[in-house]
Amino acid sequence: MIVFTLGGWEANIPVYTAVAFGSSPFAAGNLIALGGLCTFPLIFLNVFAARRFQDRHILATGASIGLLGLLVALAVLASDTMTYWSLFACWIFVALGFNVASTVTVSLLSKQMPHHWLGRLNLAVEYSS
Repeated sequence: MIVFTLGGWEANIPVYTAVAFGSSPFAAGNLIALGGLCTFPLIFLNVFAARRFQDRHILATGASIGLLGLLVALAVLASDTMTYWSLFACWIFVALGFNVASTVTVSLLSKQMPHHWLGRLNLAVEYSS
């Protein structure tokens, strides 16, 4: 579900920004990339936080942040006040939350599989998402 939510948002941003703001696919790509750059430091901090917190807490936090982004986007769309920057803020919350939640998959995989399989299995999980 997490992968489909992120994929749906990434596929929808160029279409929505073209209709709502009249922007080009290049500008929409910049929005997606800038959102990724803004979430990178926080996702990087997750590497250190993962050692101190249980996987279920990381999963719940990530899913909650992503859900917050989705709910804010729905509220702003319902009030018909969507701007470029409010869409950008919602994208940051969705990307951050669901990317943090998806790190649990690799963590759980590393606890279940033999150590000599982990390199290839981690790549398979990352490539599948």
